[in-house]
Amino acid sequence: MEKRNKFILKLLRIAEEDLNDIIGYVFENNRGAAVKLLESFEKVFTRLVSYLYLGKFPDELDLMQKGYRYFIHKDYVIFYKIENENILVYRILHSAREIKNLL
Repeated sequence: MEKRNKFILKLLRIAEEDLNDIIGYVFENNRGAAVKLLESFEKVFTRLVSYLYLGKFPDELDLMQKGYRYFIHKDYVIFYKIENENILVYRILHSAREIKNLL
């Protein structure tokens, strides 16, 4: 019998807002692209639940010490932490932004 992963992915409120802003911005220009982008994020989240340590530690020592991991998806950086049996997504940010100041 295969052991199931008990981890649950949760987006913090600000990460939900990040995702809504991203999808909303794309939706204004191209509805079909927005739907595809949202579906691709959902696949990434499913993948993170299956492979908890898929992401890397940031190069910035203070972010690493706080336990952040990150995963790059298209032009976006997803910051998360693994706590107990949860994968907590803290932010979903465009890679061109000044990321360190937003965590």
